Amino acid sequence: MISKQYPHADDLLALKDAGVTQIAMRAVGLSPRGLRFASALLDQLRLMEGLPPKQSDRA
Repeated sequence: MISKQYPHADDLLALKDAGVTQIAMRAVGLSPRGLRFASALLDQLRLMEGLPPKQSDRA
């Protein structure tokens, strides 16, 4: 079973299905500061659309 071999495979499929793969690929290569800024922007967009900020369960 693929989920046992790749424990985050379901997360990756959810990203693809949600259409956010392109956004994630654009973040590749950003500095830690740039990633924090992008994360803050996405939190603001989520709030504007009535969604809570997404909390990461992985550090």
